[in-house]
Amino acid sequence: MENKTNGLSIGGMVVGIISLLVSFIPCIGVLGGLIGVVGLILSIIGYRSAKDTGGPTTMAIVGIVLSALAIIIALAWGTFMSRASNNATTPLEIETCEEVLAEMKKTAREMKVLKDKGDDAGFGDISVIINSTRLIAIQKAAEEMSCNNDPEFKVKMDEFAKEIED
Repeated sequence: MENKTNGLSIGGMVVGIISLLVSFIPCIGVLGGLIGVVGLILSIIGYRSAKDTGGPTTMAIVGIVLSALAIIIALAWGTFMSRASNNATTPLEIETCEEVLAEMKKTAREMKVLKDKGDDAGFGDISVIINSTRLIAIQKAAEEMSCNNDPEFKVKMDEFAKEIED
């Protein structure tokens, strides 16, 4: 009896490979998770079919593993995107222009710590991006309170900008 590989195992593996590749692409990596779900389903059905007929199950197992990895990576991207979005859109508890300046200094210090850690910072650039979205929210609060119209605030912001450059 000839052991033929079934089409679902091959399809599941191919879709698993594609989903894994797509899951690494920034911003659309979440789509890789959706494709990974399809690959996972195909691979599981292919595995069961191959096992029932006594055929090889290797391709189905590879499809299951690759699809699962793609789903995990897509979940990580989704978590990152959600967190970055929350940082940019969450209203801040800032009531004065002095608090705006204090928040900017705090966020800039956090970003400097990440930059100084270099490659050992864990998420590295991702963490910097998340903190950058926080700076955007702080700047939005400053605009809403018309801090930029205050000459004293402008002077303090210029001094802060010089500190950052050094």
